[in-house]
Amino acid sequence: MMALQDVVTGRDGWDWLLLIVSLVAGAIAIVVFPPWALERRRRPEVDILFQVSETGEPEQMRDWKPDEVVDLRPGQQLLVMAAMCNVGDRSGDATLVNLVVPGLLNLRLARDEEAEPIVAPNMSKYFARSPNPWTPGNWFVMHVKLTVSAGTVPPAPLRGRILFTISDERFNRTGRRWLPSVLPPAEPATVVAGEPWPPRSPASHRWWRSIRWVTAKPHGRIYTTRGNRDDVRDIRVLPQP
Repeated sequence: MMALQDVVTGRDGWDWLLLIVSLVAGAIAIVVFPPWALERRRRPEVDILFQVSETGEPEQMRDWKPDEVVDLRPGQQLLVMAAMCNVGDRSGDATLVNLVVPGLLNLRLARDEEAEPIVAPNMSKYFARSPNPWTPGNWFVMHVKLTVSAGTVPPAPLRGRILFTISDERFNRTGRRWLPSVLPPAEPATVVAGEPWPPRSPASHRWWRSIRWVTAKPHGRIYTTRGNRDDVRDIRVLPQP
């Protein structure tokens, strides 16, 4: 029988190089992956607000509650404000905003008084706008005026629905997250004439108060799907008196 012999193997230069490269790659992955994962977790989110003025005057704007049905009469101008605030922790990526109204209504941007309204009795009308850059804590506001043309006045009260929809590829499916995020202050710092500048950070702006859950608002009201956030308001078009 052959005698057993101890075999001593040593590392050559190539083995040491592979070991060093592996250690360096592992260290880089440990340093780089957590920030990348946290960045991928960040996303925009919406807080939607509706206001309405039955007289068409901006001074008489009021909150439009979700379950309230607003009447629109022939010859009346209805001023509608649809607004959204980015309550997330990242700017939107190619965010697109659409306001869709029923076909019997004429639609016009409130700031463009000389423009002809969109008139198409058998089609829904919409305005599409891109609010980019839509950064965290900032609002995007759309004012439109709605009227009923003489040829589309219904013979009996007719209920219609206004759809406000926001699209962004960073929106998740549920509109909420499992873990909290570090968000901008819920309210900006108060600026009062005569006080020292820069102002001292109030207790309400301490860092731990910035850690909050990101969720679509109003809670339980927004219809959330992957890439979209929707909310609606109902109107009732009245016949000629």
